Amino acid sequence: MKIVFLDVDGVICNEATSYTYFDPGAMRRLNAILEATDAFIVVTSTWRLRNDLDDLRTLFVGGGNRYRNSDLPKPEPFDPGRILDRTANLNRYKEERRKEGLIWGRGHEISEWLRTCDLDIESYVVLDDDVADIFPHLKQLVRCETAIGLTDDNVKEAIEVLNRPLDVESNPDFIEPELYRQILKSIPIACVDVAIVDQGAVLLVKRGDDPAKGQWWLPGGRVLKGEKMATTARRKASEEVGIDCVVGPLIHTAETIFPDGPGGIDVHSINSCFLLYPKQHGELKVKLDSHHEEHRMISVIPYSFHPYVKECLKGCGLN
Repeated sequence: MKIVFLDVDGVICNEATSYTYFDPGAMRRLNAILEATDAFIVVTSTWRLRNDLDDLRTLFVGGGNRYRNSDLPKPEPFDPGRILDRTANLNRYKEERRKEGLIWGRGHEISEWLRTCDLDIESYVVLDDDVADIFPHLKQLVRCETAIGLTDDNVKEAIEVLNRPLDVESNPDFIEPELYRQILKSIPIACVDVAIVDQGAVLLVKRGDDPAKGQWWLPGGRVLKGEKMATTARRKASEEVGIDCVVGPLIHTAETIFPDGPGGIDVHSINSCFLLYPKQHGELKVKLDSHHEEHRMISVIPYSFHPYVKECLKGCGLN
């Protein structure tokens, strides 16, 4: 499935329509994108905050708030079935992230939608007039001029993006391979691992990628620039095993060096492990990402485990 993440103001609303109804020309261009790619729309605009999904479909069929001016021409025909969903409102995290010196913009809401949807997403494009708010999806962004809205050039670019298969380079955390190899050659990588404890046992995953492919390990990964380690811990638990957690104390810090990194380059990591508590009750519902093969709950530390993993498990109270 192909997805158009759609802003409204500055894309299908513009100065000519006083940002109250949908510009017919912009709607024709939006229809052209949908028809050429068979894509569906996920609404990201603040318009979604005051309208539920059915209301949004009605608005699109009616061309926006056209009732304010009865002299307007009829709206451009639109198939309401193309409105698939809307992104969640994550503004409730705004104050929490502000205290950490971070922001939560529309791009993060798009990331959350992509992470939680059960659909096979072939490709996606973001139609928006704002760049700063869309990080980390800049490679998928087709930026419109606020005063004008969607143009013919935007249509061509959007179709090109949607017809480009989604690959690893579309990952918001992606670093170009050659640059990443240079980083690995030059400096250690800051990583956070998470020990998710439930009913006296700790969740482990079997790694599907180098380094340490095939070993039982704790979920975790790189700390992103501008991200506090506790935030990384919560994010990695959500991304890698699909569990919403409360972050507890830091229980172990160490370094690991593996010779089997990308291109045979040693991977030197500074690892910090946090104790996490799942918000859900009862048996954990684990949803593994594509980088792990299986999972298990551990209540006794096997002798064969990596020393770092064993120390983290000891920090959880296991023997």
